[in-house]
Amino acid sequence: MEKRLLSICIPTYNRNYELKRLYDNFLSVVIDKFRDDVEIIVCDNSVPDKANLNEKLFKGTGVIYYANEKNLGFAGNVLKCYRLASGKFIWLLPDNDDILTDEFVKMFKCLSVNRDSIGAIFLQYRWQDLFLEQTILYPQITCINDFFKKDIVPFVLLSNAIVRRNMDNYDIIEEKFSNNDFVQIALHSMAIKDGEQLYFYPNPVIYYHVEYVGRFNPVKVFDSMHAVLEYLSLYYTVDIAKRDYFEYLEKQKAILSHDLGIIKVYEVEEIREELMAMIGKYKGIKTYIFHFLLNLPKKLRRILYGLIVLLLSSPRTLYLYPKYLKLKKRIRQTKSIV
Repeated sequence: MEKRLLSICIPTYNRNYELKRLYDNFLSVVIDKFRDDVEIIVCDNSVPDKANLNEKLFKGTGVIYYANEKNLGFAGNVLKCYRLASGKFIWLLPDNDDILTDEFVKMFKCLSVNRDSIGAIFLQYRWQDLFLEQTILYPQITCINDFFKKDIVPFVLLSNAIVRRNMDNYDIIEEKFSNNDFVQIALHSMAIKDGEQLYFYPNPVIYYHVEYVGRFNPVKVFDSMHAVLEYLSLYYTVDIAKRDYFEYLEKQKAILSHDLGIIKVYEVEEIREELMAMIGKYKGIKTYIFHFLLNLPKKLRRILYGLIVLLLSSPRTLYLYPKYLKLKKRIRQTKSIV
C-alpha cells in the first residue's frame, strides 16, 4: 500500500471540548474527503477519565488514537507524534486552532500536485487579539537559512507549516530536546533538505486565537529557545546574541503584563529576580526602560507602560489606558490554557 500523503498529528492534554470541536468542524471533513490520502493521529497526555472520553469520541471514526501511559510533557508528546506518523508529510496541529476548512481543501490539492518537489508548505494564519484581527504573511523565502538571516525563527507556531517528514536527525533531537517546548523548530528545520522548495500558501488556513491567561515560565521559555537556536547554529546562520536579546525583552514584557493583570505567570517573583540579575548581559535602551518600569509602583507602572506602548504603536500589547478597565473584566473571563 502506498504511503499516505499527509499525517495530521495532534498532541493534546486534558482538552476534551477543544478536541470535539476540532473533530466536528475539521477532522470529520478531512476523513470524509481525504480518507485514503490522510492519516490523523492523536497522542493524548490526558488524565485517565478525560482520556476515556477522548477515546470514545474517536472510536470508529478512522482517527488513530493513543492514550499515553504517563504524561510525556508537550515535547515528549510532539516527539511521539513525529515517530508514529507514516505520511510523506507531517502537520503538527494543536487541539485548539480553528482551521479554515475550505482553504485547507485547496491547499491540500496544491500539496498533492507538488508532492515530489517541495520540502514544506508554510501556512498563513489569521489571529485575533483583544483589539483587532490581523493576517500574518510570511516573506517570500527560498530556503530555511533565509529565515535565520532575516532574524525570523520558523515553526514557532506549531501548526504553521506542513513539512516533508524526515527522520534522519530524529534520534539526536529526541536526546537533546525531549523536555524543550520548541522541539518542533528543531525537528522541522532539520527535516528540510537542500534543493527542496519552500512554498508559501497565499491565503490564511489557520485562525489562531491569542489568549492572555496562561501558565508559563518566561525564563524556561527563554532557555528553551536558546538551546534550540544554539543547536541550529551548527547548520544555519543564526545570530544567537541578537535572538537572545529579543527573547529577553519578551520575557520582561511578560512580567509587566502579569503585573498589570493581562496574563498569569507562575512563580513570578523568582522569575523577576532572575530577569533582573540577567540585565547586565542584555544591555540596551529597551531593556533599561523595562527594568525601570518593573521597579516602579504598580499604578505609575501601568500608566507609563501604556504610554510607551501607544507611542510604539504595538497592537499586540495595546493593553492599557483608556481601555484598560473595560478590558480587565474581559481578560479575566478568558479561558485558561494548559
